[in-house]
Amino acid sequence: MTSEAWWTTQKAQASIQAIGDAVAQEFGESSKEDEAGPLSRGYVGTSLDHATQTVVVVVDPELVDMERLTERMSAAPGVSGIPLRVEPSAYTSAELLEAGAVVRNRAWHPRAAQVPFTSWLAADSRFVVTLRQEDEDVARALTDRLGDRVRIERGSPRRMPRRAPG
Repeated sequence: MTSEAWWTTQKAQASIQAIGDAVAQEFGESSKEDEAGPLSRGYVGTSLDHATQTVVVVVDPELVDMERLTERMSAAPGVSGIPLRVEPSAYTSAELLEAGAVVRNRAWHPRAAQVPFTSWLAADSRFVVTLRQEDEDVARALTDRLGDRVRIERGSPRRMPRRAPG
């Protein structure tokens, strides 16, 4: 099995789903009424560590007791089929909520409200913003405003489905 195929097994998929369910139980789910809900409660994201074949849950350690969360998540039904690790976010929830507001408000550059882009919060505690190549000035202004809290990617922005926790 390749180093990135481990998560495709039936056992791993069931455990990853169970971890997603445990995250939703712990932090709630985002909705139109409470889009920042999980982030405001300390949940940043979940990723896969292919090197150690581990699911990594990233949280704000100022809001979440990481040791207790690890215990609760590890004990959740169905989670035992795959290693789980809880790691601290590089930024606080407040810093990420502020960065998200900057992106959503589209006021960081005079053309920001007109250019197409997609964005999402990655588990590495940074907003990933996809902009067209010709919008370099808009990208530079956003990077100037948010620094390391944003990662600019070049491409063809298109509407992305709403991401669920986990």
